[in-house]
Amino acid sequence: MTALGQPISKTHDLSYLLNQLESLGKNIDNLWSLAELNPFAVQFRYGLFDDEPFDWQEAYTEVESLLNHVEKEIS
Repeated sequence: MTALGQPISKTHDLSYLLNQLESLGKNIDNLWSLAELNPFAVQFRYGLFDDEPFDWQEAYTEVESLLNHVEKEIS
C-alpha cells in the first residue's frame, strides 16, 4: 500500500487489504488464498486455538509466494 502512495491501515485482516489492493487496480488473483491465514492471525495473537491443525508448510509456501510477488512489485 505504501508503494502505491496509500496510507497504511492498522489491520491484520488480509481480506480487507487484498480488497484495497484490488480496488487500486492491482491484480491479486494469485494472492486470495492468503486470506485463509486470517483466523491464524487471531489465534496466534490472542492465544485462541481450535481443534483443527494448522498446515505450516502450506502457510510457508503461501507467504513465500507473497514475498516474491511483493519483491517484483517494488523493484
